[in-house]
Amino acid sequence: MKKKKTQSMIAVILIAVLLAGCGQGTAPQTTQTQAEEGAAGASGQGEAEAVQADAAEADPAEQEAQTAAEEAAPAGQEADAGEGDTVLTAAEEAEIAKKAAGGHPWIDSRARENIYEGMPTSPKDDFHLYVNYDYMIRHKKGGEEESSQVVLGQEVREILEDDTANNHAEELVQDYYKAYTDWDARNAAGLEPLRPVVEDIRGISSLDELSAFLKDPARSGNVPLLMRFMKCYDEENPTRYIPSLAFFGFSDLSLKDPHLYENPDEDTRLKIEAGKKVIIHDLTALGWSEEEAGKVYDDFYAVEAALAPTLNSMMDILQGNELPTMTTDLTQIQEWMQAYPITDILRSRGSTVGEYYHQNEDYMKAVGDLYKEENLERLKNYHIVSFLSKYDCFCDEETFRLSEQASSADDPDSNKKQEDYAFVFDHLKLRMNDALTQAYIGRHDVSKERQEMLDFFEEIRVVYRGMLEKENWLSESTREKAIEKLDGMRLFAIYPERFKDFSGLDLKGKSMAEVEMAVDRFNEQMEVKESTSEIDPEVFAFEQMPTLEDNAKALPMINAFMFSIGILREAGYSSEMSEEEMYGTVGYVLAHEMSHCFDENGSQFDKDGRMNDWWTPEDKAKFEARLQKLIDYYDNITVFEGVNVQGKVISAEATADITGVQAIMELAKTKEGFDYDKFFRTYAEAHAFYSSYKRDLSILGDDSHPLDYLRTNVVVQQFDEFMETYDVKEGDGMYLAPEDRITIW
Repeated sequence: MKKKKTQSMIAVILIAVLLAGCGQGTAPQTTQTQAEEGAAGASGQGEAEAVQADAAEADPAEQEAQTAAEEAAPAGQEADAGEGDTVLTAAEEAEIAKKAAGGHPWIDSRARENIYEGMPTSPKDDFHLYVNYDYMIRHKKGGEEESSQVVLGQEVREILEDDTANNHAEELVQDYYKAYTDWDARNAAGLEPLRPVVEDIRGISSLDELSAFLKDPARSGNVPLLMRFMKCYDEENPTRYIPSLAFFGFSDLSLKDPHLYENPDEDTRLKIEAGKKVIIHDLTALGWSEEEAGKVYDDFYAVEAALAPTLNSMMDILQGNELPTMTTDLTQIQEWMQAYPITDILRSRGSTVGEYYHQNEDYMKAVGDLYKEENLERLKNYHIVSFLSKYDCFCDEETFRLSEQASSADDPDSNKKQEDYAFVFDHLKLRMNDALTQAYIGRHDVSKERQEMLDFFEEIRVVYRGMLEKENWLSESTREKAIEKLDGMRLFAIYPERFKDFSGLDLKGKSMAEVEMAVDRFNEQMEVKESTSEIDPEVFAFEQMPTLEDNAKALPMINAFMFSIGILREAGYSSEMSEEEMYGTVGYVLAHEMSHCFDENGSQFDKDGRMNDWWTPEDKAKFEARLQKLIDYYDNITVFEGVNVQGKVISAEATADITGVQAIMELAKTKEGFDYDKFFRTYAEAHAFYSSYKRDLSILGDDSHPLDYLRTNVVVQQFDEFMETYDVKEGDGMYLAPEDRITIW
């Protein structure tokens, strides 16, 4: 058994999270502009705090709540509630308003509870609020914003709804869309497409029969197993993939957080009840009694609860408690898993290697302990529920709606009805990204924008090199290695030159559930085939993030990053943009992702993408001291009453935020007449987001990105150019003394 360093599988495993099915089995996604890190207190906080206290005291939202308590008719509540929101009493609304307004040195100005008409705003005290106040008010009144992402969605919609396919890629995405939108056929079929697998599992009468089922892909090929196969890059030799066993992790749990099984909170109980309701609906529709269906779900939950203690949560991983990775001989793995037929499962799916990369020996042993004859009914019912949870939302409309409600039971704000094309667009980005991208660029020529991004990247690389050359705390040895890494860095922009071959996939004549199952089987077969192949860096890059997604991603394991069509469209990019607008949107994103290759995680990889410590011990200590200053600063920011930022969780993203803007500031110095006001406004507008107290509270500690208002305010207050542009002085809420400012690079 060969142990390896940590930080290995998580990037690839997170892609598997995105490839989950639907309903109560789908990982909730945070819709934030993200394109996947001595206490420094802000001077003048007392005055800023006083301003916020005055604002909170005069907040009409709280006055409305008090009035509503008297009149039993919450004024304005309907305008502020989204579809699926829990209706709160006036007293509850007032309590939330009080907690939400308890931020320091700024309120969370993306939380709707903190926004009211006529509230005072100033660029000197809260820049994010000042710039995005009108945006928040429009959303609070129910106004719709047409973003460039909506425009991109409409462009995709035209392709999906067209009856003329110019190539196989267009044919595939159009067939997928036709199957999805044929609600008459879906409603007529109901859950019948899922019956054969469910009844097959139900009829199993011994552990040997269950093993025979699991190792027969024709029977179990679409059933989520307790251990799944996937390909992973080798951190010691990043030119090749290696076969991996992805342990049943937080992404697979219906509750997502393994710690919640022992001490479920109220939101967790709601999610359990919602999930059980869907399974009872599914199984009674297939002829089971309600009592039988309830027991099936209870058994499923019992299996998850038995395995949960061996697993890490997303928060554990973000806090640096990732499990070590290792390669282990399959004979040893089989010994750990006892009677569980892992060897036969792998062989039946085409994987013939002798060693596998993995992270969790304890989990494998727990599966082995569980996989016994006395647990047969629980194991059968676990597989029934996991199968239904993955595919039931691709059946009839009633089941789809129930499944969607269950998936957002602990986050009512996310329970927003999507148009069919939008759902398909989101799903195709994850299921058939290459086919969708081929279809899109076949009709929309973005080659010019692609070249412009590559040219822009080179401009930023030049100023970044200058930053590294000027770092007086680096030794020449470390500086040389850092510049080598920068010089070898690659940008994979907009779309790949080579695409995966989908010629073997045919979706015609299938029900929607059958279509989804066919795509899953095809992707699994492709995964096995590629698992022992050499890595094509470009193909690898575009596997890590859907090309039409509004995001970008650093890939230190190949010393590169990718930049998508989606984020270009979201930024509203055009050749007509001013330099300041370009720098505040796509320029910042490019510099941000470059900076990830030098953050606390990316800095562990060398110019070739190998995990290799290229630092001198002295330089590493200095880097960590700078990073600790950043962590301490964020730790002292209060988001809501009694709730602070966890600096360690967001330190990598915060490093990239600050360093990315620092690089853009260096580039701006080379431009005559640069309009800093326009740049800073554009940057703040790019981080506008309408959220709520409950949503923001739920993602603190689980999201590696700072909340958007901090991505604006903390970042801009690090720069003299901001202080000078808005005449910010000591005592203003945005003021930060030079000695307290954060510089990583």
